[in-house]
Amino acid sequence: MNKTSKKRLFTPNESQFLTRAFEAVETHLDDDEFGVEELAKILAVSRSQLHRLLIRSTKLSASSFIRQIRLHFALKLLSKGEYSTSEIAYQVGFGSPTYFTKCFRDYFDCTPSEIKNKTNKIKRKNTRIEIFYNTLIETPIEKRRLEAIWEIQISKQKRRISIYTIVIIFICIIISSIFIIRNHKKQQQFQQMEKSIAILPFEYLIEEKNEQYLADGVMNSIISHLKNIQDIKVIAKTSTEKYRNISANPIEIGDDLNVNYILDGSFQIIENEFRLSIGLISTIDGGTVWFEEYDRKWEDILKLQSDIANTIADKINVIITPEEKREIEISTNYDVTAYQYYLRGEEYRNRSFDEQNYRYSIKMYEKAVEIDPEYTLAWVGLAATSRYIYLFYYDRSEDHLSKTKKYLDKASLLSPNSKEVLLEEALYQYHCKFDYQKALQKLEKLKANYSNDDELYFWIGAVYRRIGEFKRSFENTNYAISMNPSEWSYWQSTGITLQILRKYKKAEEYYKKVIYLNPSVYEPYWYLANLYLLTGKVKKAKEFLEQNSEFNDQTSIILLRSYIEILDNNYEDAIKIIELLPDIAINQSSYHGTKNLQLGLIYYIMSNEKLAAKYFEAERIYLEEKIKTFNNDSRLYSSLGMTYAGLGMKEKAIENGKKAVEILGYKIDAHGGFYNEMDLTRILLIIGEYEKVLTRLEFLLNQNGEISIELLKIDPFWDQLEDMERFQEIISNPKYQQNSLDD
Repeated sequence: MNKTSKKRLFTPNESQFLTRAFEAVETHLDDDEFGVEELAKILAVSRSQLHRLLIRSTKLSASSFIRQIRLHFALKLLSKGEYSTSEIAYQVGFGSPTYFTKCFRDYFDCTPSEIKNKTNKIKRKNTRIEIFYNTLIETPIEKRRLEAIWEIQISKQKRRISIYTIVIIFICIIISSIFIIRNHKKQQQFQQMEKSIAILPFEYLIEEKNEQYLADGVMNSIISHLKNIQDIKVIAKTSTEKYRNISANPIEIGDDLNVNYILDGSFQIIENEFRLSIGLISTIDGGTVWFEEYDRKWEDILKLQSDIANTIADKINVIITPEEKREIEISTNYDVTAYQYYLRGEEYRNRSFDEQNYRYSIKMYEKAVEIDPEYTLAWVGLAATSRYIYLFYYDRSEDHLSKTKKYLDKASLLSPNSKEVLLEEALYQYHCKFDYQKALQKLEKLKANYSNDDELYFWIGAVYRRIGEFKRSFENTNYAISMNPSEWSYWQSTGITLQILRKYKKAEEYYKKVIYLNPSVYEPYWYLANLYLLTGKVKKAKEFLEQNSEFNDQTSIILLRSYIEILDNNYEDAIKIIELLPDIAINQSSYHGTKNLQLGLIYYIMSNEKLAAKYFEAERIYLEEKIKTFNNDSRLYSSLGMTYAGLGMKEKAIENGKKAVEILGYKIDAHGGFYNEMDLTRILLIIGEYEKVLTRLEFLLNQNGEISIELLKIDPFWDQLEDMERFQEIISNPKYQQNSLDD
């Protein structure tokens, strides 16, 4: 076959971008401080853009991309046989020869010494980056350029050796004092975070089997055991997920997660036997504190997890109370088959927020408790999954709520003092009963016993936001961030609170931090674009979403893009965007309806009464039928109230709007209820009750919530008020002029 007829693995744009990226890394090869931030600056892209571009073209994160280029250069230098492994490690930008050897072995499946001594051969991986690398050096010009780079690197190394000889005496003189200072600083750091640990995702070593959930389950069980100990801080597993399948420097991980130890491991199971390899590593110096490899029968897994948790506690001098020890040992008594079903339930519960996953998770937990009726954690799993089904409006019936409570009561009966049970009791009050005071009492009591658990501060902050104590909400979630700064959901939650407090500049910083920590979730992009709209920056919001168009298929983003076009008076474009939505219900935390309601509202703004009525009527039929089944859903009453208002049914519109506020208004829920209060105000506007609208706008502007005069000024929905003197007084009132990103 002619070479030119080969299918391209990379587009021209990808090849051009990757070539520039390769050259940038090559130029800074021996600079161990050259990382993702520096590469992004050279390529004139943001960190998140760099991450997405590299994932798309090479399936690698930016840090892995840089590391693999360094390893390829190291391979070339090793094959020359002129320098030691340590010299080459520093030459290609690794600050630690030990870490270099680990990364080299992980990538090439052999050690640097084996290559240097020619006792092993490289196993080519044929990954996309390796294919591109080989393609890059095919041309004679590129070969000569790379050879020149090799010679430059070798020349640099020779110059270094000469310089080292000259300065070695000077270094010896000062090294003692430096060592004393650094050792003192490390000891201070060690003392400040002595009993803190992050458990990295365990690697499952048998790729062809879909049993990664077992490795994750073993990891999560060890996390759960350790989190039940008051004397140790354990980082949430969501914060460590980014280190899955990535070789990273333990010292860097420690700095990132603010912990003194990390636990790394691998797991494999064949029939009824498994191997678990565990390593406890200090993040102060990168040294291995403890390592063990276990070969066991599957029926020994529960006892082994308990033993590992106790060993870790012993190695880092953690004090375990008798009660905590009992809680850890209880878990060793469960049936291992039930345990396997429990792990499958956990996997599906944590996959996503989709109803299907929750329903399947319920089935797995039910099988677990059928086999072992005294399996407390499986009952907690049933209660938690049922709670989420209720929370996300998949089933808000009294029967479902009663079933959720029965699951929780069973768990409480079996283990009344279990931390998992007590936390689930608090979250049941929060998400299902909306008894925020009772939820807060339970969470505060837990926090008193487990003050090292950042998750508890997060939940306490979330509850304070619901009862309108936004400053205390900020204090708690911000404290959770100080304990675990790499957990993106903490930054997002705190950003929401800052936005409600109208601290827009600070909220923007927090949302950007979320994107930096986890650029693959869409929520922070929605929050940030919405923040720009609240401050009147429509163009900035539009450009921001255009720059991050990979999330355009998300329902929330579609709705927001349509709203932006409305604010720009591009109504036809707004309609086209809404029509992208499927012909199914839009089910969100603050809204339920179909796209017919959205289209009806756009045509209402356009004063197209005929088309507005057509879509409002279609929505009325849907909502009236839906509300027969879900008669306690405030979102349905809000949507139906606006629909009736659009159809000129004044009394029914007011009745349904008020019903929504009665179920969930600002006084009941200062965060979630604010949306229903705004919807009632919109209903009153559509039916022409302008004085009531103005009174309500003044009330809402005096509360902490997602309303701003900047948005009121530019939203055509409120144009009917424009010529009213009272409205002009409201939007020009100095006390509301605190909504700028420029402050």
